[in-house]
Order: sequence, then C-alpha cells, then structure tokens
Amino acid sequence: MIKKAMLTIASSFAIILFTSVDPADSADIKPVDNTDLTLSNSTEETIKNVISNPKYYNGKKITVEGEVEKVHHMTYFTGDPYTLIRLHDDENNEIGVYYKGNLSIAEGSKMRVTGTFKKEKGNFLIKFKNVIKAKKIEQIA
Repeated sequence: MIKKAMLTIASSFAIILFTSVDPADSADIKPVDNTDLTLSNSTEETIKNVISNPKYYNGKKITVEGEVEKVHHMTYFTGDPYTLIRLHDDENNEIGVYYKGNLSIAEGSKMRVTGTFKKEKGNFLIKFKNVIKAKKIEQIA
C-alpha cells in the first residue's frame, strides 16, 4: 500500500516536472514567423475591447498599450529566460503579457505590446486568461 502511494506521488511529480514547465507557453501556440508579425499586420486595440471579447481576438495578432503593473523574470528548466508582465489601462482592465527573453522594464512604465492573443493559456495544472505572447514590446512616453 505504501509502495503504491509512493509510486503515485513520484509519477505525479514527474508529470508536473516534465510537462509544460512554462505555464505561459504550452504546445497549442504555433511558432510565429518574425516576418509576418509587424505593427502593420496587427490590429491596434484597447485592453478593454480585447478582454471584453476574448473569443473574437483569440489567436489574432494585436497591439495594445498600457501601464506595467507587475514584472516577473523567470527561467525555463532549460535555462532560457522569459518575462511575464501584467499590463493595465486607465480603467484598470488587465491583460497578461509573455515574452521570451529578459526585458528591462520598470513597473509604472507605459508600453506598446504587439503579439498573438490567447483567451486561455496553460496546461492541465495551471490556466491563465487573456494573455499576449509578445513579439514586440516598446516603451512609450
């Protein structure tokens, strides 16, 4: 009985360890070609519009502007860095931003983010809602 319980715990730990360690980047996003993701190829939207109608924007290339509320610098188990950002507008509507690599961004900065919007992102353990997989991030005045 104890061996069976230990085996179950060990199996669960292995599943957690080796499945989509990065909750913001699961297998459902296809690689984005750098040449087709430009400001002219995306739709400029407000955060409020996007989070009010996530089904419509799901999978679309969008550009939003907002203020950085939180920044988290993380590392994949492979050692590759990524940055998670919470962006909000003047009405406190929030959207998550995921970027591969380390960004030097201060909380309170005004940013323009271009990327692919996902209404729900994650794996079987963790789900995030309203996330942009950013390809381009610019600081604005």
